[in-house]
Amino acid sequence: MQARKVGLLAIGLCLIAACDAFKAAVYYLQPKQTQKAEFTFPNDAVVAVMLDPAQPEYESPVFNRAFHDRLVEIFREHKSNARLIPQAELLALRRANADFDKWPVRHVGQELGATHVLYVRIDKLLARPSADSPILEPIANLRIKVIGVNLPDKDARLWPTKEEKDRAIQATRRASEADPGQADSELAKLGREIAYLVAAPFFEIDLEEKPPHES
Repeated sequence: MQARKVGLLAIGLCLIAACDAFKAAVYYLQPKQTQKAEFTFPNDAVVAVMLDPAQPEYESPVFNRAFHDRLVEIFREHKSNARLIPQAELLALRRANADFDKWPVRHVGQELGATHVLYVRIDKLLARPSADSPILEPIANLRIKVIGVNLPDKDARLWPTKEEKDRAIQATRRASEADPGQADSELAKLGREIAYLVAAPFFEIDLEEKPPHES
């Protein structure tokens, strides 16, 4: 009787193991879950990335540089032939023109020789909840859209669709105690992390791949 119980238990364990193996096989053999690109830049596209802070306090050269550099890397990783204009060229154009902030987005693109502008409105960018807070809690709220530089005004917005004026994107980082000089480091990490979210609509994305997070 005891031997029979042991035998049944062994059979049961084998069936469970076989079931688990079958589930694993099904998981690995099923098609990859992906999200198609919502908009694809043409191969000959020349793209100006225009970061536009809503308030002067949201201006951060550290964030901007990290964001732009990571965006360039992502386009390269996805083998895009679109060329992103170096940030230094846009900064030089801004410095050379006192009325730059009054220019329409399309005009900025034309002056840079771009075919498209990836317009990034920075609605919020903070390293701390308040200026005197001892806690770092970085947050960025962006709104993005793609503008066709050489199109009429009424047709200039290429993405998102007409039902959606722009695409809102938010990223945050975990709260931590502030050390001297750490704020810039955290803003740079935030810039690189949110660059992934900004680029996501323009490429096929593996839905099982979690957005990157720097420690």
